[in-house]
Amino acid sequence: MKKNIVFIGGGGHSLVCADIINQSNNLILAGFVDIDKNALLSKKGYECLGEDQDLEILAKKYKYFFITFGQIKSPHKRIKVFKNILEVGGCFPVLKSNFSYVSPSVEVGKGSLIMNGCVVNSYASIGQNCIINSNSVIEHEVKIESHVHIAPSAIILGNATIKEGTFIGAGSIIREGVTIKKNSVIKAGDRVMQDLL
Repeated sequence: MKKNIVFIGGGGHSLVCADIINQSNNLILAGFVDIDKNALLSKKGYECLGEDQDLEILAKKYKYFFITFGQIKSPHKRIKVFKNILEVGGCFPVLKSNFSYVSPSVEVGKGSLIMNGCVVNSYASIGQNCIINSNSVIEHEVKIESHVHIAPSAIILGNATIKEGTFIGAGSIIREGVTIKKNSVIKAGDRVMQDLL
């Protein structure tokens, strides 16, 4: 029997998350929470269940939640919502596309998302509440801390460390062994060849 999940956010990012839910054998999208009840997800036939202030009430009816808005300049809103949901008793599953490859040796924290076309190789680790966006490559032994957003087609080479709250832009390349400090913003297409501490 499929379990209901509630999305927090009904914009563009939620549409792709909904596709991944539709690939799932054990989850079904019950609806979403957004300040705009006519957000994009509603136009695809999903129900708006309320706004952020309704999350505590919804957590009494639903167990599973997922944050379906991204981050660029700051992870603070995603972190705040993540903590709030845990405080009211909600749970965050890992969402992983059937069209990605994740090595069996990889550890993935709750509330993280692995999108279509991603490759996550041996002994990498991904923290909580992360976005590993479409066609990203996370190589062997990479450590991605919590609340990190890896944008589409970014490449993180072996043994690199991406610290908490960082945004890695689309198409960027992070050299092997490099450490990126907490809350960094790496622009689209950048090549990072040395530590950013």
